[in-house]
Amino acid sequence: MIPGWLPENIYNNVNDSRLYAYAATSAIIERISQCIIIILNTFTYLHSTLSKINARPLNGNGSLIHSIQNQLLQILAKAENSDSNAIFIKQITQALNNNPSQDELSIFQDIINIINNISPLSNADNGCLNGCEFLIAILKGAHVHINDADFYYNWGKLSDGYKRISSHPSKKNCPQYSINGPWLHTILFGIVTNKESQDLTFFQLENSAFGAIPGCGYREMLRQNAIHAIDYVKYKARGLNQGPYGQSEFKDKNPILLFKEDDHWIAKKT
Repeated sequence: MIPGWLPENIYNNVNDSRLYAYAATSAIIERISQCIIIILNTFTYLHSTLSKINARPLNGNGSLIHSIQNQLLQILAKAENSDSNAIFIKQITQALNNNPSQDELSIFQDIINIINNISPLSNADNGCLNGCEFLIAILKGAHVHINDADFYYNWGKLSDGYKRISSHPSKKNCPQYSINGPWLHTILFGIVTNKESQDLTFFQLENSAFGAIPGCGYREMLRQNAIHAIDYVKYKARGLNQGPYGQSEFKDKNPILLFKEDDHWIAKKT
């Protein structure tokens, strides 16, 4: 008998037993993953709570935090009116109530500066994203290539950055870095080279941190790495990047290309 909790779309267009087995297995893995995350969250609840209590607030940056919060929400206010976007914006709003790190503020300020200068001609007809669409894509985990290597070198100098590995291709002898925080969860960035041998900055926001996370207790590190492993399984099963606030179709094989044209940024889909 087919379990009633399996997704309804499993029943659609499934005329092959092997295809059904694959779809059912994916749904079961999803359910098991949810249970594991609940267990890990419960196991580390006290540790996480104490970490938040002992976290030192940023001194003298209240106005900057408030400014970036407002700018992000103003951009997202332009999103299409839908139930999914309403849930998405609610998640973002709740996350912005947490105290960010200085490095998160620096990265989001760079992203906002780009968005505020995206070409007004960008639209679906020319395969480009407007500012709001670009921000939503980033927050859902889109893989982005920026036609400017300076972002990589500037972000790599931030104090909270640490070297890590990933499954994403990058230029040899240019380490990949991560920075973690309550707003972006984790940002991964590095260098890739295009067909014209130009160095580009790549980045994507991820749902969880990975590797030996600096300043992180072993329980929280275990939890983050376990969630990251589960997200990787979801990525392989669904073919979608697992971001902090959703999933994205823009992966390293089909990234968003970000480049300047006539003093405006263009965010082009590939």
